[in-house]
Amino acid sequence: MYLTRCFILFTLLYVGLSTVAHSHLLNMSKASLTHNNNKLELTLTLDLTRALGSSERYFSLSRLTPSLVPDTQDADIKMLLDGLIAGLDIRVSEHPVDWTVIQLILPSDTPHDDFVSGLAWPMTTIKLEAQIPEINSDIDKTLTARFSSDFAFEEPIAIRIYQSSTQRSLSRWLVRNQQSPKFSLSAQGGADTGKYVKADTNISVAKEYIWQGIVHILPKGWDHVLFVLGMFLGVRQLSHLLLWVTGFTLAHTVTLGLAAFGAIEISSAIVEPIIIISIAWVAIENIVLRPSVRWRFALVTLFGLVHGLGFASVVKTLPMPSDNFTLALVSFNIGVELAQLAVLIVAFMLVGYWWKKPYWHTRVVVPGSIIIAALAAIML
Repeated sequence: MYLTRCFILFTLLYVGLSTVAHSHLLNMSKASLTHNNNKLELTLTLDLTRALGSSERYFSLSRLTPSLVPDTQDADIKMLLDGLIAGLDIRVSEHPVDWTVIQLILPSDTPHDDFVSGLAWPMTTIKLEAQIPEINSDIDKTLTARFSSDFAFEEPIAIRIYQSSTQRSLSRWLVRNQQSPKFSLSAQGGADTGKYVKADTNISVAKEYIWQGIVHILPKGWDHVLFVLGMFLGVRQLSHLLLWVTGFTLAHTVTLGLAAFGAIEISSAIVEPIIIISIAWVAIENIVLRPSVRWRFALVTLFGLVHGLGFASVVKTLPMPSDNFTLALVSFNIGVELAQLAVLIVAFMLVGYWWKKPYWHTRVVVPGSIIIAALAAIML
């Protein structure tokens, strides 16, 4: 039985790693946006694997030509560039900017193995330019940038906005659909562009996103609550419970961070059913198998990786701050842990009296796990 469970565990790990291997991990996009007189120049450095749909298609496209001028008639190139421009939401005082592609440099010298490797990132350079929209000269012109989901930008997106006349600059890491701070284009803008956007203090950001993490578990995250309760019912010693919770926490922290920064991306249509299956699995094990400490630690750690992807899908729907993205992400995770800890404390207060009793399994674990498994079946 132990070997069977190990085989299932390693099969799940293999499937997960295989999925990851077909994505380009720990990648990012770079954007350099320059204001020069009445013109904007944008240079993008991108891995186009996701935008084109596959590594092989990206490789085939890269063999066409190392440099391209805008008058190309190639249908794939035209579709790619049209999609890119649709994904650029760069505005001057809320007026959209119309971009023209002036150069495309594909990774024509990069070998095929780098395109299909999950740890190599063939980068394409795309240069665009635009004229500043005609706006009332009496107002202070401000520049904002947003990279929308209309184009599959790899995340995070490192952007640098630079004004050549004053040598002022602003650098930020963004995710898709997140707007940059406002950057003044006036000569009197000064070096501190932060005064054009109300900057949240670290304390206020931490409080807000700790609360968001708590709310995601209580009352919104009943699937995660059921999983934590399943862990609680399957244990008889506090040290074992702490070990399992630690493994689960570390695992979902890793995937939450990677997914929030765009290093890994798996459809919620895959993630959410696996989360529900993990709830049922733990509950059924509690009833029929009485798993060992080591097995349950490995299992909850594996499922923790999947739960982290579920948390990340929530993070991407929140209005994450540009200046304090990492702090907001860490605070959200702290809120999740506080809520999970509260669930365990309440569960222990309710049934802890019977924890060491000989009838703990028959009177508490079995009926409780049956309820959890039934709820998971309904959710699935």
